[in-house]
Amino acid sequence: MADLVLVALIIAFTALCVAHISWCDRIIGPDEPAVVRPSRPNPSGGVMIATEAYDNWVGLGLAVAALFYLVAVLIFPERF
Repeated sequence: MADLVLVALIIAFTALCVAHISWCDRIIGPDEPAVVRPSRPNPSGGVMIATEAYDNWVGLGLAVAALFYLVAVLIFPERF
């Protein structure tokens, strides 16, 4: 039962963080993405957006790794 409460708290905290970011975007406005001019031409003819190309994937990978770690700790607490 305590495990389910912990998972529910983690999900609720994540939802609260997402809501907070969306509220801040409404007040301040969304960030302007950093535009990088590639050294070689892009096949689609557009420009590459640096934040979409790298930073978002790193953050997503870290979040997924943290989630797997938390699940592993809940399943195998004696190993951690």
